[in-house]
Amino acid sequence: MTTFAQMKRGRRAVDRVELRLNDGGPDDTLVTLVRVLAPGEEIEVIRQATAHAIAKGVEKPGNGDEIFDLALWAHTLALVCLDPDSPENARTPTFASVAELLSDDPNGLTSEHLSYLFERWHAWQDACSPRVKEMTEVEAIELCTKLANAESLGEVDRFLCDLRPYMRAAFARFTASRLLVLLQDKSSPTGTSPETPTTIN
Repeated sequence: MTTFAQMKRGRRAVDRVELRLNDGGPDDTLVTLVRVLAPGEEIEVIRQATAHAIAKGVEKPGNGDEIFDLALWAHTLALVCLDPDSPENARTPTFASVAELLSDDPNGLTSEHLSYLFERWHAWQDACSPRVKEMTEVEAIELCTKLANAESLGEVDRFLCDLRPYMRAAFARFTASRLLVLLQDKSSPTGTSPETPTTIN
């Protein structure tokens, strides 16, 4: 959970991310820090990603367009990813440029790498937000019902995308705790089990 001290630090608040590159061995893991973006920076990132997509032939760039999404991820990560070995008061970028992130080098990062890093940054940006990050047990059960009755995985994805990144993680923890209780009930001779939270946060 994000501490008040981290929230007060604003853009200087960072989270550590480890990214497996190829075989996932100890020498094949990229470690980076991710920081929060200021509103003006987000606007500039969107502007740059839009210009990038238009230059690549996209008439109406926007979320869901693969070229725009890749450009948005790359321009964001070029700003937010910081070298963990650099001084805390003078952090340097993990990546040299947007071009490095979007390189056609077969040994470079893939779109899956970019997507993972972007999701981790987005979750951290959300975790540092002062907005309320909880739902009631009743609301969580209602969402479970929607997911269980969904007609396709695409519908499941739409339901989950309606949740902010922090809440998706909180909801996953809630459902995991419920499943654990059920499994413990089946294996416990007394039928007792630990209590589950009534509020998800």
